[in-house]
Amino acid sequence: MIFLVFLFRFNSYGRKCFSTSKYESEISKKVGFERFEFQLKAKEQIENCNLTQDSIYLNIFFEISEYSYYQNILNIHNDVTRTATQLLKIHKFSNLNRLRLYLIISQSLGMNNRNIQKLKFLKNILAKFENIIIDKEKICGVYEELIAVSIQQGDYENALNFSLRALAFSQNNHIANFEIQFKSLQSKIQILIGDEDGAIFNLNSAIQLAQKTNSIDLKVSLLRTKGYYYSRQKDFLKSLKAFEEAKFMLPKEQTPLMDLDIGYVNYNLLANYDEALKYYFSALENNTKDQYLESRLFDNIGACFWKKKDYKTALKYYQNGLTSFKLINFEKNDPIFLPTSEKFKNLGLKDFFLTLFEDKAICWLDYYKATTTKSHLVHALETYELADNLVDYMRQEHTGTLSKYFWRNKTRSLYENAIETSYLLKDYEKAYYYMEKSRAVMLNDKLNELGAKQKLNEADQEKEREYQRKIIELNTKIEAETKAVAKEKLNSQLFDLQEQQERFVKSLETKYPAYYQLKYNTQIGTLKQMQAYLKSNFKGQTASMVSYFFGDSASYGMVISPTKAEIKQFKYDAAQNQAFVNLLAGNQGTKTEFAQLLSSGSNIYEKLIKPLNIPKGHLIISQDGVFLPFEALSTSANNAHYLLNDYAISYTYSGQFLLKKQKETKFWPNQTFVGFA
Repeated sequence: MIFLVFLFRFNSYGRKCFSTSKYESEISKKVGFERFEFQLKAKEQIENCNLTQDSIYLNIFFEISEYSYYQNILNIHNDVTRTATQLLKIHKFSNLNRLRLYLIISQSLGMNNRNIQKLKFLKNILAKFENIIIDKEKICGVYEELIAVSIQQGDYENALNFSLRALAFSQNNHIANFEIQFKSLQSKIQILIGDEDGAIFNLNSAIQLAQKTNSIDLKVSLLRTKGYYYSRQKDFLKSLKAFEEAKFMLPKEQTPLMDLDIGYVNYNLLANYDEALKYYFSALENNTKDQYLESRLFDNIGACFWKKKDYKTALKYYQNGLTSFKLINFEKNDPIFLPTSEKFKNLGLKDFFLTLFEDKAICWLDYYKATTTKSHLVHALETYELADNLVDYMRQEHTGTLSKYFWRNKTRSLYENAIETSYLLKDYEKAYYYMEKSRAVMLNDKLNELGAKQKLNEADQEKEREYQRKIIELNTKIEAETKAVAKEKLNSQLFDLQEQQERFVKSLETKYPAYYQLKYNTQIGTLKQMQAYLKSNFKGQTASMVSYFFGDSASYGMVISPTKAEIKQFKYDAAQNQAFVNLLAGNQGTKTEFAQLLSSGSNIYEKLIKPLNIPKGHLIISQDGVFLPFEALSTSANNAHYLLNDYAISYTYSGQFLLKKQKETKFWPNQTFVGFA
């Protein structure tokens, strides 16, 4: 952030008081920073002289706010925000000026990286002003901010819902430029969530609408979205072309973002790390005010050095990515240090910091593999712990299934690497923890929610069910509707209903503290608790639990008994599970088909069961991926000897599920529940 100390020399005015029109006349003669400097002094003197805070004063005030916002002068904008808050309390303004004052406050929340509060504030602005403001472009600006903040929060479902409503608003009010922008933003969100067909449809529609526009900003925005799309398609030529065209349209001071994009194509698609570094360092040199961009550049530079196996340099730049972001107030330059997770709890940009911590952690892990220095593993595990805390914070912020599903897949590699780090450290407690955390979050959250609902009274439970029924009905109508105007109206109704539901759920969290604690419970039972469970529930019996994790680079099986635990790392193609299930679904009408079934089952047994040396007795299995009926596995490829002959097998979604069921006798609702992950 830029903090300025202003020294003013107004020889002609000093502390004299003049009419506001006199200030207006003098301001009109000045431009740029000189104009801004004079406006600050004029604002101060108008206030000190107790002059009427008329339209001239407001214009000066709004210009100061706009300049300090776009130049990222935090201390001045925070001062302006305090004034805006006071003005709203003591003056009556037109709806338009009230809206502008509210927007100043929302900008300040964003500049201070309080995105959660900003999102709520913008929603309130929309509710207050959407239907009463004549200047509809201002409302489009509010929508644009809502979409941007939701994307920064990683809540892509929320962002998509806002973009649909914003698009309908711009179309209904015939605001062409914003219609183009919202189609472009919608396309960008669809690229992020993997909806490639929807993304290219909206992108082409926006490009067609933009043929007659003269707006450089819009053209650049569309070219960047086009570049992202082709980047996802692995088409580096078209991606580079789009980004370079966008860069050519901009003045030099606005090119750092384009250099970031071009650098990433070189890094990700071409593996040309030196060329990527050239663009990243150029962006750093020309970036003057955006600390978020600076942090992203440091992270990307670190990634290039990681790929070049220069781990020490990579870690230095990852650390720069943290220290350069002033709002987390972290100044430790040595990469062994990390900020506390509490610093990020109420801040935005968690998706970026999650990426940075993942990058830093895997760098430590690879540094260990190159040097066998154990302390590098310790630092890797500490970094994964911090990343895991950010995942928990994000889970609490995201309400939509789409966003949860996206981040469940996104964090899969994080947990795989955290398990490997724990395995190499022989830290079985942590390995168990991360295997548990890797289980499908959506089902886990739903189980938590079912338990939490038992804390509500019947009237509130019925009201929540009613919201859910109405949302399902509206979604069904939207899918069936073919007319664009009618569909937009239904989408708007759905958005309003979801907003009402969200406010209702938030009120429940305040009204029922126990409901809140259960719903957002992120605690995982420990390995020792699981061992105690086996000991107390299978007295006099031999009982074991095995938990699996199937990763891209390695798989793991952890065997737990009442007295010990052991983990094995092995290579395994999880596609074998589905192939075996398909064989079971057949008739095995011939000897050849039956022999194939035995051979397939025996092959899986050799890889998943035999190496674990599990004692015969009761066996609880926590699976990963496609459900596999272990009873049907044969210990021999030639003779049918099934596992059910040696083990009494039961299944659990996770160890946490068993512990929760034991602890919460009223966890389950009276109705039957079936869950799949």
